[in-house]
Amino acid sequence: MFPTLDDLTPIARVHKSYGTEGVVSIVFSSKMENIKLEEPMFIIFDGLLVPFFISDIKYKGNDKAIVKFESVDQLSDADNLSGATLYYLNEALPNENSQDDDFQLSDLIGFEILTSENNSVGIISAVHDFSGNICFEISNTNKSDKNDILIPYHDDMLIDLDIEHKKISLHIPKGLF
Repeated sequence: MFPTLDDLTPIARVHKSYGTEGVVSIVFSSKMENIKLEEPMFIIFDGLLVPFFISDIKYKGNDKAIVKFESVDQLSDADNLSGATLYYLNEALPNENSQDDDFQLSDLIGFEILTSENNSVGIISAVHDFSGNICFEISNTNKSDKNDILIPYHDDMLIDLDIEHKKISLHIPKGLF
């Protein structure tokens, strides 16, 4: 059975084409990660829901992604999608009422970073994914000559994660900040 608009939730907007091979950049309306590639996104054309299957997705931060749809292979096709709202099946969306034990790195925004000596580095204001290299953007640093800094992150750096008090302790190499 084909879905109706009642079965869908708007989750993103096509921002613009990206390159010349039919790839588009999208902006999510809320935090959305790990979209199921087997589930289509839908766009309304002339009052009809048209499914678009994702062949590749690369997340860029918390609310952006670069997406290749299976049926979009040319720049002109990608340009035609610019500004379109993307809808996703309600049943495929994460259940907000369920207990989600999968803590995401983006959930660390607002956490205070502490060194192994328990010194405050600052507050995480953003989490960036630079082609698989995770970096925390830190604001309110103790250094008077810098406002924001980037600290690369790897799981081996983690000392302690205190979700209740919104603190994360890391082994940070000397001279990094």
